[in-house]
Amino acid sequence: MAPKNFSLFLTTLLIALSIINVSSQALFPAILIFGDSAVDTGNNNFITSIASPNRADHRPYGRDYPNHKPTGRFSNGKLIPDFLAGTLGLKETVPSFLDPGLSDKDLITGVSFGSAGSGFDDLTSLATRGISMSKQVEYLKKYIERLEKIVGEKKAKKIIKKALVVINSGTNDFVINYYDLLTRRLQYNVTGYQDFVLKRLQSSVEEMYELGCRTMIVSGLPPIGCLPIQMTARFKMPNKRKCLEDQNSDAMSYNQKLMKLISRAQASLPGSRILYADVYTPFIDLITNSEKYGFKVTNRGCCGTGYIETGSLCNMLTPTCKNASEFMFWDSAHPTEAAYQYVHDYLIEELGPQSIDDPEFSISK
Repeated sequence: MAPKNFSLFLTTLLIALSIINVSSQALFPAILIFGDSAVDTGNNNFITSIASPNRADHRPYGRDYPNHKPTGRFSNGKLIPDFLAGTLGLKETVPSFLDPGLSDKDLITGVSFGSAGSGFDDLTSLATRGISMSKQVEYLKKYIERLEKIVGEKKAKKIIKKALVVINSGTNDFVINYYDLLTRRLQYNVTGYQDFVLKRLQSSVEEMYELGCRTMIVSGLPPIGCLPIQMTARFKMPNKRKCLEDQNSDAMSYNQKLMKLISRAQASLPGSRILYADVYTPFIDLITNSEKYGFKVTNRGCCGTGYIETGSLCNMLTPTCKNASEFMFWDSAHPTEAAYQYVHDYLIEELGPQSIDDPEFSISK
């Protein structure tokens, strides 16, 4: 979407929301983020050893972040949660829940529980030493306890009820446990594993609902077969690299099942509003029409060769490209800030009208 059109859309969105008695300064009182490295704003900094491959608190990560400081975000700059928090009028960036320096003010308006290497499948996090989704829900309970001490139980319940919850996980389950390590492939065919992961996802949604969450956005899978590291694992010759259609097909069929699951879940959870976030479409659009969006490279990362470097392999000794905005991927597995910005803009355009069109849905209730 062109900047002018996007600004016009946001203006329309804010006006429409104000009609249903929602402040245009903050559409939600807080934002709560759950998931993997795409939404980890630094939690892994405080749970794993310095040698862990799933930390990004070192250069060149954060090269284009404010103050050029590596924060634990697996990108050269901001992530989608940061852009979303800014769009909602909450704050410029979303802090990590495990940050010992987390202030009461920042906690009240929301945090990220995300962890690089995480998945719905506990075996995924066991292999990566990340924080599983089930553990992240446990952290939500601790968050609520701390919130109650700050604002009182009554107001805390109101904040949780009206907070926007974003869940982005599942990619690592397939990449790590199914395609690469083959852990779960010995037990399931791809259809069976999809169902297994979705059942765990449903459990997480139901637990969050029981804790008071009502408004949730659940992301589908991206085109996994287009991740540079996945292409590297399949192709021996760099010049032969291309997206893996079988893995992309698996991601699309998973997303179809997820949409049906979300519909059933919302129907069974009174007062809930659960939206599906289609991240597959904008990512595949960036790859297919890269020149249209200013990307010159989409099949490898900006860091090093771009074929295998991620986490500890992408470090101060690794050369990086000069202009990351020309690359879709920062390292072999994670998009650049420019790519995340586009996906955020796409999701705002797609999800905004869904929130407005439902007369039963109003976060002011």
